[in-house]
Formats: sequence, C-alpha cells, structure tokens
Amino acid sequence: MEYVYTPATDPMGIDGWPTLSEMILTNKRVVIMLEYDANQQQVPWLLNMCSYKWQTPFSSTNPEFPCTVQRPPSQDRNTSADRLYLANHNLNAGTELFGQQILIPNTAAINNTNSNTTDEGAALTTIEQCTGEWGRPRNFLLVGYYNFGNFNGSSLAAAARANNVPQLITVEYCQVKIIGLAWNGSRLMEGAKRQIE
Repeated sequence: MEYVYTPATDPMGIDGWPTLSEMILTNKRVVIMLEYDANQQQVPWLLNMCSYKWQTPFSSTNPEFPCTVQRPPSQDRNTSADRLYLANHNLNAGTELFGQQILIPNTAAINNTNSNTTDEGAALTTIEQCTGEWGRPRNFLLVGYYNFGNFNGSSLAAAARANNVPQLITVEYCQVKIIGLAWNGSRLMEGAKRQIE
C-alpha cells in the first residue's frame, strides 16, 4: 500500500489533485476508485469514484459520443465542472443472442472509432468535442481495442495530441505518458515531461 495516494478531502475538486510528478516523487502514484460501496471512513485510500470523477455515457451505440454526464446521475453542471472526467469512447452495436438483446463491440467501425482524425465518431473528434463543451480536455479516455485505428495506437496519439505531447516519442516515453494522459491537463503533464526529459 506504500504507493497508494489518499486525497486530502472527500470530495475533492480538480485543483486539489497533485501533479503527476508530485505523485511520482512522493511514491504515491496509485489511485484506487470503486464505483459502489467505497467507505473512505474505514478505508481512506479506497475512493468513491463519484466523489472525484464523472463519466460520459458508457456502451454507446451513438457514433457522435455525447459529452454529457451519465454517472453519477443527476450531478449538477457546476459540480461536474470541478471534477475529473472520463470520456467513454467505445462504440457498440446491438445484436440478439438467445432471444435477448445485447451490446457487443462494433468492430466493423473500430478503425474510424479509434482514429486520430476529426471524422465523425473518431477519438480525436470526441476529445475536441468534450474539450469544447467543458472548457478542458477529459482526464481519462476509455477506448476498446486501443491498437486498432487509422494506425496502431492512433487513439493514444489522439490523446497525446490533446495533451500537447509530441507524437514522435519513444516507446518508453509513451508508456510513462499514458499514465499522464489518464490524468491529463497541462498542470499534470508538465510535471511528467520534466521528470522524463
């Protein structure tokens, strides 16, 4: 548990988070969140996800990927604006199995869905749309099949572009950046860049 980060407050606004470099330097670089039943009074490092972040609709069958708050439900916009947020960007398709309707990954559209382009439904399009609607990029980008797209790793390149990270980076550099991309924001990324360079 030596690497687990414990926030100073519950809930905590976006400005309360340390930079990625601060987390690395203090060896507190693991954040654990539960969607349900987290009790921070008993376990302070096991975070209630809804106190710290919100997310866009999951299992979308809509290639426009709306940047609206789905979870937690009924959270007001001012609260959402002061929390981390996750953009779900995995396109699904409905099908029937044993008489039941289920959702499965829409692999027929995966190359566009994960692309580093501004085509409708592309990862970069969603990132830019959410940035425009919320005044800042998302902190997390959830994709399915990250190694598919208009090139292998194009969804990672889209996230890098949104964070002003050069695309021509070594694999080791990229692996560290992926952690930073999850957190996003220039404040967090600046510290990560300084640590690596």
